[in-house]
Amino acid sequence: MSTTVEPARVPGFWAIARRPRWIAALLLALGVAAGFAALGQWQLERSLESTVADERDTETPVPLESVAEPQQVMTTDASGRLVSVSGEWMPGDDLIVTGRLSGDEPSGAAGEPGDWVIRHFVTEGGASLAVAAGYGPVGAGIPQLPVGEADLTGRYVPSESPQLSDFEAGERTAIAVAE
Repeated sequence: MSTTVEPARVPGFWAIARRPRWIAALLLALGVAAGFAALGQWQLERSLESTVADERDTETPVPLESVAEPQQVMTTDASGRLVSVSGEWMPGDDLIVTGRLSGDEPSGAAGEPGDWVIRHFVTEGGASLAVAAGYGPVGAGIPQLPVGEADLTGRYVPSESPQLSDFEAGERTAIAVAE
């Protein structure tokens, strides 16, 4: 005679989950998660408390020579400041930078794509500046621009990185003094 052996019964998920050891493991995991959440909140609060606002005045124009020197690295104090400078436009050394957005135009055209006109300006001290002198619709070309001596006031910003795609496409999309 043969006897059949009944297969061992495997307990289900909930039968295992109700065991005291697994309930304790769940409570421990929830406690650790709550602890890390509290520590994350504490860390965020501490970082916001220690934040110091930059109090430098960037909206009052200062002479360019007081914040920057030719052929020197742009400092944090100079970046983004309104500066004034006197000098002369160099005719024939103008270029178009494509793929730009307009600023706050009186016409309400803020944010529309277009081209910037970049001009060569030489200061009274002999330093050269690349100046964004105008904005126009895409493909409009270089408009008739003033020549000779001028007094300028504008925002002094760092150069952008040269783009390899500019060389390949035959147009400029970055204002890079390295080019």
